[in-house]
Order: sequence, then structure tokens, then C-alpha cells
Amino acid sequence: MANQKTLIKFILPIIILIIGLIVMKGLISQHEAPEKTKRVNPGALVQLLDVKRTSRHVEVVGTGTVLATEEVSVALQVSGRVTEMAPNFATGGFFKAGELMFAVDTADYKFALQQAKATLAKAKSGLLVAESKAKIARQEWQRLHPDSKEQPNPLVIHEPQLQEAKANLIAAKSSLKQARLNLTRTRMTAPFNCRIRSEHIGPGQFIRSGEIVAVISSIDEVEITVPLSLQELNWLAIPTQPSGKAGSPANVLLTSGTTTHEWQGEIVRSLGEADPKDRMVPVIVRVKNPYESLLSKVNSKPDLIPGSYVDVVIRGTELTNIVILPITAQRDNSTVWIMDHDKKLRIRKVQTIRQTEDSFWVSNGLENGAQVIVTTLSGGSDGMLLRPMQQEESGE
Repeated sequence: MANQKTLIKFILPIIILIIGLIVMKGLISQHEAPEKTKRVNPGALVQLLDVKRTSRHVEVVGTGTVLATEEVSVALQVSGRVTEMAPNFATGGFFKAGELMFAVDTADYKFALQQAKATLAKAKSGLLVAESKAKIARQEWQRLHPDSKEQPNPLVIHEPQLQEAKANLIAAKSSLKQARLNLTRTRMTAPFNCRIRSEHIGPGQFIRSGEIVAVISSIDEVEITVPLSLQELNWLAIPTQPSGKAGSPANVLLTSGTTTHEWQGEIVRSLGEADPKDRMVPVIVRVKNPYESLLSKVNSKPDLIPGSYVDVVIRGTELTNIVILPITAQRDNSTVWIMDHDKKLRIRKVQTIRQTEDSFWVSNGLENGAQVIVTTLSGGSDGMLLRPMQQEESGE
């Protein structure tokens, strides 16, 4: 009995192991082996841009400070005590052309005018007397020398006295004109539509002839000096003479808070010299009616006052049949990468005619419909397999 139990302990595990091996072998025989698959390279994932030729005006962007077109110092040509001042004759005040700004005492100049009139009347009378005496003297000489062929002595016929009387008349007329002119100069009127930048006189103050009493600036136009690179100047029309061709139009932008206000202007000239520090050439953009809200009394936008810092967008030459690409599509040695019909990378040599911060403009080297790669690829090479993403169009 004990031997039988010992035999069962050894035989039973062996039987179980044999049965397990048989079952495992059966399961393995029923399982199909996986098919071997060939690994396919899907290609580098890239974003493409469809080439579309277009036309576009070059826009040159710059900045500058607004300056008055005309700025002059005001001084009277006569002396006198200030007797009259316009209420708005103060810093910041506006005047229309011909409006009175201030005047000085006219009493002395009125007296001078009366004296000049009297001197003229006396000169006219003196000329009549001199002419009469000269006529009588000539007649008397001819009576005494009826057959003489010689000319009489000028002193005998009162010729010097006659010339002196004529000269006195001319001087008297000039003095009268000067007296009248001095009287008109006692009143200072605005030479053009202007704004007072500074003044330093008051009622009762005595001012001398030629003394500067104010500085005024024009309000009809302002100018902006915009420094540009030599390359940008090639795209712009810059008049060389006042009566020459029109300059390139420009939009002048002034940002106030979250609002941007706009004025229309144009290039009127170039300063003609490059700054030795940055090699930039300043051009002058002129804007008319910078105080439009003041003159029209409509507060649609602020005044474009001198000293304002503005952005200027100048519209230059129109370029036709070009391709505009994002700067991310630009590669070394003036090339771009395109995807061909087999979805492979190809390197194309192109001619770039303009480049900005975010784009470059191509004239030759790309045909309509070409697919330009705008994705940055590490180790990109000719013939590389590609996998395109969603596509866009160039020039949009």
C-alpha cells in the first residue's frame, strides 16, 4: 500500500506534464504565423504653397517726425509802442493770412506822412518856378544872340536850377511813398495761414525796428523727413524739380491710443545725401491740410502737429508677373525647395528682386502651379520623399 502511494506521487506529475505538452503543441499548430511586411517610408511631412503669379505695388515703410513747411521770425520794419494786439496773439494761437496780429503807435508816422505831402507840394511849386525862370532866361539869350550857332551857357539859362528842382520833386515823391509805407508797417498782419510758436511782446511795450517779436509756422502743409535705404529708393518716384513729375503717394499714420489716424501725402524731394552713420537717405513727404479738424471745425481726428512721430507707408513702383513667398521658403544661395509630381524635393534657383522682413519677391525661376515648401527641414536634399500637409497659395 505504501509502495502504491509512492508510485502515484511520481507518476502523476509526469502524466500532467505530458498532457500539457500535448495541448501546447496542438495550440501552436493551430496558430498561423504572421505575414512579413515591408516597411514603407511615408516621407518628410511638409507644408506646401501653390505658386500664383501676381502684380503688386511696392510699399516702402518708414518713420519720421512732423515738421512745419514754413517757419519764420516776425519783426516790424518800424519802431513804436504796441497799442493793439489780437486776442489770440499768444503761443498756440491761429491766424488766417492777412489777419492783424498787433500794431504800434501811428502818430509819428502820420506826422511824417503829412510832412512828406507838404514837401512834395513845395517841390512841385519849386519846379514850376525853375521851369519859368529857365524859359525866360533862354528867350532872353536868344534875343541877345539871334544869329549865334553856339549853345548858351547852362548857368545863363538856369539849367542847374531846373535839374535841381526836378531832383527835389523825385525825392519828395519817394519820401511820400516811404512815409505811406512806414505807416502801413505799423500793423503786422499774418503773411500766411499760421500758428504762433512763440511770442514775447505785450501791450504798451516799445519794440525797435528789426527786433524779433514772434516765431510763426505755416498750417497749410507739414513735412515729414523719412530716412530710407538706397535699395528702397529704387522703387520710388522722387521729383528733382518743383515742376517735374509727381512723387510717390504716401499714407501718414498717427497712432493715438488704440486708434490710428491717416493722412494722404506725397514725396516732394530728397535731401540728396546719405547719413554717414547709417547710410540712409532722407526723403521729404508733404501733407496738405494737417489742421483739417481745426479749419473745418469737425473733430473727426486730431491735428497733425509738428513734433508728432508718425509711420509712413509710401506706394512705389508696381511689379508685375511676380511670385511673393514667405521668408520661411527662402533657402541658401538664392534657391527654394519645391515638391515635384512624384512628391520628391527639388531645388530651384530663383531671382529675388525684393525682400522684406516676412517675404521675398521672385521674378524668375518658378512657374504657375509649382508647389513650394515652406517648412523648415533638417537635412533636406534633392530627391527626398515628401508627405504634403494642407496647401496654400502664394501672394495671398
